[in-house]
Amino acid sequence: MGMTFKVAWVLLGGRRRLLKILEKTAFLLENGVPIKEAVDSQYRIARKGGDYLSSEILRRVLISLQEGKTMSEGIKDLLSSDEFTLLRNAEKTGNLVSAIENILRIEKEKREAKKVLREGIVGPVSVLVVSILLLYYIGAKVLPPIISFIGEDSISGVARFIVVLSGIVRLSLFPVAIVLFFAVMVVIFATLPILVGKVRLFLDRVPPWSIYREYTGLIFLISLSVMVASGIPVVQALKQVLPESSPYLRERVK
Repeated sequence: MGMTFKVAWVLLGGRRRLLKILEKTAFLLENGVPIKEAVDSQYRIARKGGDYLSSEILRRVLISLQEGKTMSEGIKDLLSSDEFTLLRNAEKTGNLVSAIENILRIEKEKREAKKVLREGIVGPVSVLVVSILLLYYIGAKVLPPIISFIGEDSISGVARFIVVLSGIVRLSLFPVAIVLFFAVMVVIFATLPILVGKVRLFLDRVPPWSIYREYTGLIFLISLSVMVASGIPVVQALKQVLPESSPYLRERVK
């Protein structure tokens, strides 16, 4: 990829544009439009509308088709290995529309799984952060005048815990605790796809590792099942899926 194209791909949502092109291409093919004509018509519209990213993607496909190659070869570097395998096999069997539909289906399932992952992890973390900030406010602003009025010795139970928290705040340890908390969160999320071994087997029993385990397993099974259903042997499908998988998934599958 050229540098300009790489920047545009990241900033303008290249993945989304590519899937949209595949979807439109499948629609045109299904309605009897030859693939060269389907791609060329989209290219002309994109270029006329000033859509650099889409026109560049379509231009690559056009060049590939004009050279006697396939659509998948023109956008190989924009596809994952399993997506490329799906398209390549479909082009050989003349079932390109079905392959594109499968790619779109996998993408949809991935988005839904990611949504569940975010809700399962971000939701509880957000509640925890808000609770900590609320306790900070109570300990720093609300409790001090109350304590000075009724005396600290007369407070017990939960109120006593909040008083202790207030003391931590007055000692300026709370900001350190907040920084430490977020640092731990960053480490956890960064290691979700790469932490392996016996430690990971133990952590997989509790969130957020257990949620990530279910998410990763779901995406893997969806991709594998679609490839096998498309006529790709299981061994070949695994060879296509695993190289791009996380170290965690590769360890679990092997």
